[in-house]
Amino acid sequence: MNQIYTLLVGIHIFAAILGAGPLLLSNVILKSAKDLSELKYAHQGVEKLNKAATIGWITLLPTGLLMGWINPSLFRMLWFDTSIALFVVFSLYSEVLIGSKMKTLHELIKTCESEEIPQQYKTLSSKLTPYDWFGKLLVVAIILLMVFKP
Repeated sequence: MNQIYTLLVGIHIFAAILGAGPLLLSNVILKSAKDLSELKYAHQGVEKLNKAATIGWITLLPTGLLMGWINPSLFRMLWFDTSIALFVVFSLYSEVLIGSKMKTLHELIKTCESEEIPQQYKTLSSKLTPYDWFGKLLVVAIILLMVFKP
């Protein structure tokens, strides 16, 4: 049973990297675009990274719960319960708020004809930034809870 638990921990860590990495880098990739063609390309890249991140996020909950099933004392630890709760909050927050706003941005650049990044995109993107930072803060909090287990 100890080997299965160790394997689950490894899968869990890999899934966390796969899930958190693209999230933490997506804004950097999008903001580096200098014109519309670069921005469209950046959005395509971020979209592909988000598919990989989704696999990571989907893997995290079952592996975490399986580790708790193998080691039930985890469910009596505040850091573990808080991490699961924050994970659920982040998942809903990310899908409902950030995901819908990103889709709007993506659709906006698909329809644009000129090579210049539209002002409307810049405005909507700047409005998305605080939501994105809050999502990143949630992810960092989850990672800190998992690493330091206070």
